[in-house]
Amino acid sequence: MATADNPSAVFYNPAAITQLEGVQARAGVYAVTIKDNFRPPSGGSFENKDRLIPVPNGYLTWSPENTPLSLGFGVSTPFGLSFEYPDDIPSRDVNKKAKFAVVSFAPVAAWQLTNTLSIGIGPTINYGALQDFRGLGVPGDGFRFRGADTAYGFNAGIFWKPLPQHAFGVTYHSAMNFDFSGHTNITVKPFAALGDQRKVRLPEEDATLSVDLPQFIVAGYSFRPTPEWNFEVDVEWTDWDVVNSLPLRQQFSPDGAIVLNWRSGFIYEGGITRTFANGFQASVGYAFSEGNTPESHFTPGVPDGDRHIVSAGIGHRGEHFDWDLGYQFSRTDFRTIDNNAPADGQWHLHSHAIMVSVGYHF
Repeated sequence: MATADNPSAVFYNPAAITQLEGVQARAGVYAVTIKDNFRPPSGGSFENKDRLIPVPNGYLTWSPENTPLSLGFGVSTPFGLSFEYPDDIPSRDVNKKAKFAVVSFAPVAAWQLTNTLSIGIGPTINYGALQDFRGLGVPGDGFRFRGADTAYGFNAGIFWKPLPQHAFGVTYHSAMNFDFSGHTNITVKPFAALGDQRKVRLPEEDATLSVDLPQFIVAGYSFRPTPEWNFEVDVEWTDWDVVNSLPLRQQFSPDGAIVLNWRSGFIYEGGITRTFANGFQASVGYAFSEGNTPESHFTPGVPDGDRHIVSAGIGHRGEHFDWDLGYQFSRTDFRTIDNNAPADGQWHLHSHAIMVSVGYHF
């Protein structure tokens, strides 16, 4: 946010790309595996199917000599989820399987107003795809929605470096409003009570599902007591209050809505980076993310709670080529749900992630 040392600043703070010289490119992947654990009051334990989820990203910046203008372009995935629970989980009629991803394309321009102050802004073109599946009563049946849509927004940022040791950054990401257009279909087992497990798939219907994704703003401060050390703290606020319900409109069947009533919250982050004489770097960080889902509308699709995130990484900066390798561990506090509903019980989430990126300075 307040540290501008590679082209990923296109996403984290577009104003900071004025600090990058010449043409620079960077590509990477965030590969994460997430494990949800559910213990219902009746006993037993259920976990989602374990899979590695790759999240790629790429950035390009250009700062021409002797001009205050810098340009950049980025491709990232700011929102997404993927999970699948076993078919016999008690909460299958609430959420059993879902895939959701938003891929954002962001051209940006930044202007260095003074030697210490820069601003940046650019539009975002956001393609989203959603698949949601939930049970209807007995294992093997289910209701499925699939859809896709494109939404538009913008990012803007300010970067201020009044002294070599101190830098400040603020960035804003606008909200996104999707009307996922696609189809619903239902699979039933009409004679399951008689021991007949045959499935019947009903005809598809045209349908749309509306999803509002929040605006968020991040402020950061970087302190470099010496060129070898960098200490940064960030605070992020996300307007999850806009996620009240997800209206579903169908061609023939009755309309409906998934009520969520999420609440806005903060993420507090801090990190330290040490640079060595041979070009190597080592970093450690910690973040605390407030839970955003109320107990009254808890959903297994997002088993949210207060989350602790620790990370560590190494990297190297060369004359033209650089690379970074990092590891991240995240866990939520144990959360007990008691709504007299299928999702009642104790929920816990943890994840492991590997982050790999490479960059080139032309």
